[in-house]
Amino acid sequence: MKTLSYAFKYLLKIRGNNLAKTASITLGLFVSSIFLTQVVYVKSYNNFIPEGENVYRLESRVNDEKGVSTLIWAPVIPALKAELPEIAAGTVVVGETINMTFVRNEQTYPLEMAYADTGFFNVFRIPVLSGVPSEALRDPGNIFLSRKTARLIFGNTDPVGQVVTGRGDTYRIAGVFEDLPRNTHLKYDAVFALENIKKLDYYFGWGGGDSFHGYVRLVSGTDADSVARKIPETLKKYYDYKASAERGYKIDYFLNPLTRIYVGDPNVQNTLNTLTLLAFAVLFVSAMNYVLTYFSSLPVRARTMAMHKCCGAQRRDIFGIVSGETALLLGISVLLTVCLLLALQDPIRDMTGPTSGMIFSTYNLLRVAPPILAVFLLAGILPANIFSGIPVTVSFGSYRASNRLWKQLLLFVQFAGVTLMLALLVTVVRQYRMLTRMETGYDVTNTVCSAVVQEMSAQQYETTKTELLSLPFAEHVGLGINPLIGPGSGTGVRLEAGGDSTLFFTREEEIDPGYLPLMRIPLKYGRNFADGDTWSRAIVNEEFVRQLGLTGNPVGKTFYSGYGSPAEIIGVTPDFHFMSLHETIRPLLLHPVIPASDETWCGMPFLNIRLTDLSQEHLAAVTDKLKALHPDKDVHVTAYDEVIRSAYDDERLFRNMVGVGVIITLLITTIGLFSFINDEVLRRSKEIAIRKVNGATAASICRLIVSDLKYPVCSAVVAGLGLAYWESRNWLERFPYKVSLPLWIYVVCGACIAGAIYLIVVLKVRKTANENPVNSIKKE
Repeated sequence: MKTLSYAFKYLLKIRGNNLAKTASITLGLFVSSIFLTQVVYVKSYNNFIPEGENVYRLESRVNDEKGVSTLIWAPVIPALKAELPEIAAGTVVVGETINMTFVRNEQTYPLEMAYADTGFFNVFRIPVLSGVPSEALRDPGNIFLSRKTARLIFGNTDPVGQVVTGRGDTYRIAGVFEDLPRNTHLKYDAVFALENIKKLDYYFGWGGGDSFHGYVRLVSGTDADSVARKIPETLKKYYDYKASAERGYKIDYFLNPLTRIYVGDPNVQNTLNTLTLLAFAVLFVSAMNYVLTYFSSLPVRARTMAMHKCCGAQRRDIFGIVSGETALLLGISVLLTVCLLLALQDPIRDMTGPTSGMIFSTYNLLRVAPPILAVFLLAGILPANIFSGIPVTVSFGSYRASNRLWKQLLLFVQFAGVTLMLALLVTVVRQYRMLTRMETGYDVTNTVCSAVVQEMSAQQYETTKTELLSLPFAEHVGLGINPLIGPGSGTGVRLEAGGDSTLFFTREEEIDPGYLPLMRIPLKYGRNFADGDTWSRAIVNEEFVRQLGLTGNPVGKTFYSGYGSPAEIIGVTPDFHFMSLHETIRPLLLHPVIPASDETWCGMPFLNIRLTDLSQEHLAAVTDKLKALHPDKDVHVTAYDEVIRSAYDDERLFRNMVGVGVIITLLITTIGLFSFINDEVLRRSKEIAIRKVNGATAASICRLIVSDLKYPVCSAVVAGLGLAYWESRNWLERFPYKVSLPLWIYVVCGACIAGAIYLIVVLKVRKTANENPVNSIKKE
């Protein structure tokens, strides 16, 4: 207890030095805890599900292709549930998330919802607070709301039995389920009966309509691989699996653990590894800076420790005093870190995802706190051991040990850490800029899109188009795919009707004659669609032509899609990126948009509008016009710029996190560098004075101090750049299109770090170098 008392008195006595230590520890704790919390947050995806180790998503691979599809046919899960006793429960879900706006008492509530069958809550075991989903989800008019959503819409009133409207239909609230956490891919505010999806003309049979997600809960102790191996044989009873494979459409099914759906992605693992490296880089820089700051006080504190020893203190007492100081400083820094995390919880949530409740949860603290505390406890033991070992006689003999090797090693860690983070940040920024600015083959300048045309009749669309073009700032209107909407639907392609082999699979979409001109996508061969064209006409991209094995002008050639119907190529576009730049260009097959009936369009095309300029006034005017034309529909108008940015949200957030890490690491390193310079100036004050008396200039004094840093600076910059290059290459592996890593980028980064270090040293030393040497000699 007495050692803690001495430690506390010292902290109050020398405030400047301790403020530097506290700032260093706090900044290191703050950044490393955010980074490590993000790692824990991602690794805990879908861990909220009871006995989640038994839940799997059924996924497929076609013709041994590298890519994996998470979409299956609707009847697959019910068939497997009926045939395999190892499956305790199964469910079919449409889409990971679908947006819909509910209306009640003229108030609108935009929500994320899912279409699911009666097995949904049995598979995921999400707590149901009211209602019986196994019965209620049989009725298309029933929906279940999350607790938060029910409270938002109905307040404290019991929502069961109440009604809301959405997309022109009325739904009855059949029950309420517990809110889902943020770290799950099941981001649902509401669950609808699966039967509702039939209104959108989805195909529910075998051999097509792969628009469904399938999940199963296995009996506890069941081997998932053995179940997956039984699937092809099991499905033969329902589908001619062998004949399909012989025709070139071979499907392999496998079960992906729900807890690995997100974290098992190699790209996610790559990012997590990088974040972990950066977290420990910041942590070690902060810890080593703490040790370096302690060393800077060594000449002064050596005598204090000697006085304690003269008064009877043992080595363990000195060790306890210094360790107590570390514990007190660490405790104060932890409190300051908590205050920072709470004060900045909104920016932290936006940047990383975890809320303050998740950051301070027992689950997170048990995983984040131990490595952080271990590093700082190790950093506290080192100076405690050194101080307790200083001899009394040496201390009273004006202790001036330089500990140069120790200090240079500590500076090396800090300089290498900040170099690593700066060079990595440059790579991340360059890659993000390339992703958002790379030529994609189309032009979305001043273009907006909306899904309002879904379930719209042909006559309604023509009216909408005419009304929009009446706006003075509207240039073009067209129906078609959203280039960054995702994988979309696909089909197999053959050269002959009933052929034995499917040549390849292609993305298949629908557009109207106005889409290509609106997106400024040129035609390399042939013509655009015209009114009256049917599905027997097709426009394809160059990759489609290459995989079809055709050369020259393919216009007029015929092929057969997976539906068995012939299609004639009437036009060929140059290859363009109809998905994000996370994917390479694949074959694309475009058909004209044809109404499935007199009432609705086939498929779900997007309404695209090009404006003269994208101002808020024009965006609001388009939205108001669509709302006036379609008061019963959910109207959301989005600028394509936002669509592009949202496709690269992960890269943007990662860039922001690395940027914060660079700033904090620079601050910590600057604090450590100041401590080192103060120590050097104090230790060598007499030497500097004598040199000045003998004619040394201020510039030569600055060079004297700077020369001591040339080896740690140069070696640290080289080591940091090497590690940054290695980590940059690993991170870029996730992208098919990536920036190069030229040598000059690393030379510039290294020069910037070295230049900043030497500038700080010169500015700090210049004052001492210009002092009257008599004052320094007097002090000695």
